[in-house]
Amino acid sequence: MPWQSGYVSESPIYEKSLVDAWIKVRKGTIFNDINRQPIMIINPGIVNKNEGPDIHDAIIFTEGKLISGKIEVHIRARDWFYHGHESDPKYNNIILHITAFPDKADRKLNNRLIYFNPKGEDLQCDLKMPNVGPSLEKSLIEFGLKRWSQKVHRYQSRNWKNRVLQDSFKLFGKGGNENNFLHLLELFQRGKTPDSPELINIQWHHRGIRPNAWPENRISNVYNLFQYINILITPPAEVLLKLKSMVNLNLYVELTGNIFNPLAASTCLNQRDFNSYKKLKEEWLNLKLGYSYGRFQKQFSGVLSTSQLKTFSILQGLIVLEESFCNDKHCIICPVKRSYGNLG
Repeated sequence: MPWQSGYVSESPIYEKSLVDAWIKVRKGTIFNDINRQPIMIINPGIVNKNEGPDIHDAIIFTEGKLISGKIEVHIRARDWFYHGHESDPKYNNIILHITAFPDKADRKLNNRLIYFNPKGEDLQCDLKMPNVGPSLEKSLIEFGLKRWSQKVHRYQSRNWKNRVLQDSFKLFGKGGNENNFLHLLELFQRGKTPDSPELINIQWHHRGIRPNAWPENRISNVYNLFQYINILITPPAEVLLKLKSMVNLNLYVELTGNIFNPLAASTCLNQRDFNSYKKLKEEWLNLKLGYSYGRFQKQFSGVLSTSQLKTFSILQGLIVLEESFCNDKHCIICPVKRSYGNLG
């Protein structure tokens, strides 16, 4: 079983980095808490993108029993009190505290506490320029195209309209409001409008979201999109031109790349219009965002250029790489390393 010694790096660290690194801890890893009590990680949990404790659905084994629940992460124990968590009922019944550095307030937490070094060798991506395969970009694009094909197949269905609506609304709620936007979709399907009083009861989450991207500001846009899609009788064979006037450029790229380009491609396949299908595939490969995804920017900026990290198809490939290899720490068979090079 992997074993973490509890050594803490003195280099600067951010709480989000600590959370991201914790999620990648291998199942079965054993930590000693500050009382030298061993704690085995059965499941590190999932990141909470909304208000409340940082990690949900974690499972640990300690004191001879399995314990499931929430984990709170701080740089130092004193932050628990600075943030007022001790009087917030959302933070009751925390099963484990994680901090980066020892602190005078450690003993005041009255619960299990471990020190965690996210820069530990066990968790650090070792992909660097010297060991990058010559077909790095090609491999990632192939991964991305695999994801595109899955999306195309998803919309080759009689239920295409419901799938498009659900996927669109979830994308509008990306970052913690996915379920709220699905509820919004249900309200619209029942004839409600953005002015309906039922919408006031929706508890929107703002954690980590810039004010200009708050979900309340997107309600009219998503309603316009709902109306437009709802009147379609047959699935379109091209990307909706009106879409560009409904949303900002980056959201347009996300909607096009994830939904409306694959939707049009699925229609072309059903109609056996292979020339249009090929054109849509090329357009998808050329999509580019005005930003990159933060976690990929941090992990791959040393081996991919800024332009590559904004290319939609490459980002989709990185998602597949993350899901298939990074999350399970299958680093030894990473398909973009020099020793393996191609996808095979």
